[in-house]
Amino acid sequence: MSEKKYLLRFWVLLGSLFFLSFIFLFSFLTFKSLSSTLNSERFWFFNIWVLVCVLFWGLGWRNQKYIKISKTSINIIESIPLVIRRIIIGVTLFLPGTIYLFIQIPYQQVTYFFRVMFSIMCVVFILLFNNAGESGKKLIKKGMLYFLFIAFIFSLFSILNHVTDYPFSLFWSEGNRIWDYSILFGEGRYLVDSTEPLYAFTSQARSFLWSLAFLIPGLKIQSYRLWDALVKTLPQLIFVAILIWNERKRIGKVGTFIFITWGFVFLAQGSIYAHIMLPAIITILAVKNKKIFISIILVGFAAYFAQIDRLHWAFAPGLWAGLYSLLLISDPKLSFKNWKQLNKPVLLGLAGLFGGVLIPIGINFLQNSGGGSEAFSSIPSAFSQVLLWDRLLPNLTYGFGIILGITFAALPLYLLIVLLARKRVWKFNRFQNMCIAIIAVAFLVVGLIASTKIGGGADLHNLDLFILVSVIVLSTASDFWGWISNNGINFSWAGLIICVFFIFPSLYMFRSGNRLLLPQANEIDGILAAIQEAADDTWESGGEILFMDQRQLITFDLIQNVKMIDDFDKKVLINELFHPDSNYIDGFHQDIQNQRFMYIVSDPIREFRSEADFSTFADEEYLWWEWVEIPLLENYVVIFESFEPSVFILAPRGEESD
Repeated sequence: MSEKKYLLRFWVLLGSLFFLSFIFLFSFLTFKSLSSTLNSERFWFFNIWVLVCVLFWGLGWRNQKYIKISKTSINIIESIPLVIRRIIIGVTLFLPGTIYLFIQIPYQQVTYFFRVMFSIMCVVFILLFNNAGESGKKLIKKGMLYFLFIAFIFSLFSILNHVTDYPFSLFWSEGNRIWDYSILFGEGRYLVDSTEPLYAFTSQARSFLWSLAFLIPGLKIQSYRLWDALVKTLPQLIFVAILIWNERKRIGKVGTFIFITWGFVFLAQGSIYAHIMLPAIITILAVKNKKIFISIILVGFAAYFAQIDRLHWAFAPGLWAGLYSLLLISDPKLSFKNWKQLNKPVLLGLAGLFGGVLIPIGINFLQNSGGGSEAFSSIPSAFSQVLLWDRLLPNLTYGFGIILGITFAALPLYLLIVLLARKRVWKFNRFQNMCIAIIAVAFLVVGLIASTKIGGGADLHNLDLFILVSVIVLSTASDFWGWISNNGINFSWAGLIICVFFIFPSLYMFRSGNRLLLPQANEIDGILAAIQEAADDTWESGGEILFMDQRQLITFDLIQNVKMIDDFDKKVLINELFHPDSNYIDGFHQDIQNQRFMYIVSDPIREFRSEADFSTFADEEYLWWEWVEIPLLENYVVIFESFEPSVFILAPRGEESD
């Protein structure tokens, strides 16, 4: 490369870093009024910085003095040992996630814009520091991949920063989810009067992975949250690694690493639950197994495990296995003459149908003493929920709406598939492409419908089957992953599609995750003391205390002397609110009117609410206020309140002064 081109690229990257710093600093300014802006030190610092940078960069290219400065800068950078440069690059890649998720900074709520701009600044710095001498094609590719890796780290850190010993819930349902998951292997942690097993609002399939932590005696809440973080990340990493593992030698270490990083980030768009990842992993292992009998057993087991939690998951392992094994066949034909080619796809598909549908029907039939009509008794309850169709379009619950959200997430992937087909890198025939289209569209439609259920529509997790099959499909395009690791990206429509394919899911990672802003230790101790006082009072008088929320305090022995009541978990209540004929809600109202409980621990209760008080789940929150909060306040009074953390203690009216 000529010296002139080298200097030009260095100068362009330096100018880009200046430009990004302008925008980043400008975003700190608060333009409430002209006088406050003119009196702001930050405003004048910004203007001076802009002036200096513009003069330095704009006048520098044709000035010999500045060219000499550039050459000197390049020589200094190149004189730094390679190991040191790699350490600096590594630190820079981890900076956005570390700063925004773990370090206290002046601005408590860091916006999406800040995160993205700072991440891009880090990418440009790395290119300026390490890659300025490379061709434009390689600069684009490396910049894109650096950004992907920063997003990958940010996504991991947004989960790991929840590993804390903070005793209260970190989000709306965390505490009671912990309670649910503890029942399978940790029911002995609770004091109960009844011999009946405690009720958990979850399936054994869903709780299994999280419940394993409770096999450890004396498990603390911080250790549990570490396990929770591992459960939310390791299955996704294992899944994408298994998918590409057989191709690792052909596409190289870099290509393998790129696929695993992209695969994790792409899956993270859907906030996919770990308990569907387990059947997905088993299914991929089954397809890769050479012994068909073992493969059939594995797919059948995966389908049976999947349907325990959600009925529509029953069909997924069989369809995944059938499609994936079909894509691994070279030019299969749908004809009687070539029927042997289709043995494995057909058998694995049938194994999934058998394990996910036929075996559960048989078990239900036997359990109901021949009452075959009860075999699918779960179907009406699954599909009789109120469906909130407006959540498919832009709304308060999920800004984009589900349709636009999944379009942004998945359209670049399918545009890439079209591009690969046109470039003849995609080597599947019409039969294979037709199967991909049918299965992907089926999963997409099911996911869109599931996203309209109550409590859904806040993210893309109900489109999990569609997102997973998309990753499975693209994993078979191994030539692309080998190519991207060795080649640059042209300035063309094809190059634009490839960039969008990597950048769109990366941008999605910065939408969520904030540094934890927790109360002071003395405030936490005061709230725990208030709850413990209510528990002790109930224990001594032989009454009952209801934890509608914050049940993890009992799970980890942070609150003692509590006889556990498993009724009226807030998640169960809000689910039952959308069933007008529910006897459960009638029972709740009856117990509240009879003032059954000496104390109730809940999240904030309000007698009056304005429209501004209803946030993202407005439909659910309105029903909660009307059917739970108002009846509670008619019969109970708040004797202790805290909004951070969200803890209210209620006592029966007429007894609160005792």
